[in-house]
Amino acid sequence: MTGTLVTVIIQSSSATTVMIVGLVNAGLLNLMQATGVIMGANIGTTITAQLIALKLTKIALPAIGLGTTIYMFSKK
Repeated sequence: MTGTLVTVIIQSSSATTVMIVGLVNAGLLNLMQATGVIMGANIGTTITAQLIALKLTKIALPAIGLGTTIYMFSKK
């Protein structure tokens, strides 16, 4: 999840991978943790590309309505 989130924010799985390799080299992450984050980064890139490629015009308005409804009726 961390790799996916970072990749969505910075829009680059390569930059995420470089940061993770640096953290492993500094001893802040171990190899198992880094593997999960890098896989998440690649998944994040794929999801972002698919969202851009799909035509979401048919479901955009219902999605906005659903999000607004959830936001208005959820407890803060």
